[in-house]
Amino acid sequence: MKTLPHLLNSALSTQHSALSTILKSGFNRNIKHRYGDMWQPNIKHLTPEQETLISNYQEKWYNLSLLTGAVDRHEATLAINAAYTAIGKPVPDIVFCDSPYGFFKILLNQLQQHIDSQLKSQLQPRVESQLISQLRQHLNTQLGKELQQELLYQLGRKLNIKRISRQLEEKLWQPLDTSMGTQLHRQLQNQLLYELDTSTVSQQRIRIGLQVLEQLGTELRLFMSPLYWSIYSSRFDFYISVLNCPHHQTTWEIFQSLVKHCSWMFPFEKICFVCDRPTKLSFDTQHRLHREGQPAMEFADGFSLYSYHGVTLPEKYGTVNPNQWQAGWLLEEPNAELRRVLIEGIGYARICQDLEAQGLDSWQEYTLLKINNDIDIEPIFLLKMTCPSTNFVHIMRVPPHVESAREAIRWVNWDTDPEEFLVQT
Repeated sequence: MKTLPHLLNSALSTQHSALSTILKSGFNRNIKHRYGDMWQPNIKHLTPEQETLISNYQEKWYNLSLLTGAVDRHEATLAINAAYTAIGKPVPDIVFCDSPYGFFKILLNQLQQHIDSQLKSQLQPRVESQLISQLRQHLNTQLGKELQQELLYQLGRKLNIKRISRQLEEKLWQPLDTSMGTQLHRQLQNQLLYELDTSTVSQQRIRIGLQVLEQLGTELRLFMSPLYWSIYSSRFDFYISVLNCPHHQTTWEIFQSLVKHCSWMFPFEKICFVCDRPTKLSFDTQHRLHREGQPAMEFADGFSLYSYHGVTLPEKYGTVNPNQWQAGWLLEEPNAELRRVLIEGIGYARICQDLEAQGLDSWQEYTLLKINNDIDIEPIFLLKMTCPSTNFVHIMRVPPHVESAREAIRWVNWDTDPEEFLVQT
């Protein structure tokens, strides 16, 4: 059975490529079209002072993308209506959701009545594909064309920022950090699939609904967090405020208003879904979603995401503090990435103790150990060192090809034989 993984896991990379292409080259092409070969950009390099300001503008807009709490619905409505009007679209109906998960549920609920009416006819497998096609058309009719790319492209074009050379555009263009969006997609996938397994309503109805949402690749692929808009805003703000580039001021005010007053958005021609911001957000020192024993991201409707240094955790691990994780879980966890996280959180010392590591070889206070369980992609070999003076035990992983404790010591010390140590510690 094909469900949502293909869509949700590939969504961000496709979106990033498309939008990068548009916004890297679209503005200069538009200016060249309007002004012909006579137009020449005259900003090709930055002064040292200007370069130091780049990070200030990035941080300014990045912090805006991390706000928590409900959006101001009045201000969000004004911003969305102004943006639709600016790109020549009628103002849409606006639906506010507590979280992105609420948006997915609304779409599934819209499909339920149509699915139920068709299921009463006891569909044969070959007819199910026809139903999915009909449901997709129904959803397109209800929502209209997806507008995420068009909003970004048209507003960016109407900004009409001039004087930036292609070389400078390339230099300032920073890769988009898609980690938060990717994690949220995976959690949405997991939650919807969980409902598929536990729902008391027709599982066939949910399964068909999920397939419809998967086929609507354009709409869901363009799921964008506030971070995306903030990245573009920081660039535009730098061009306008630091480089004094000519631009369309009204459009710039609309763009800023969207970023400041809207969180996750799903804009369609007829309707625009706006999600409230998370009630809680937590990161590690490298700005990766992270919280131990509690959700790293949580929304008002209870939808939440557990994360350990940027890796999404299932609830069974996320609700437990890492110092209470059990080494035995490694024997049951099929996902290699989650096993790696468990290993990191539990630590090799406790794994050796709980899983009864086998001693293979010793040299002075060093011992070569092996974990006799397939808990990682390759066998786990460890070098254990016991400090003679303090009895403190330090354990470090070594490659599985080492055959002796002495060889493992050489590997740890950049191929220096332990006999060559001037001082042992």
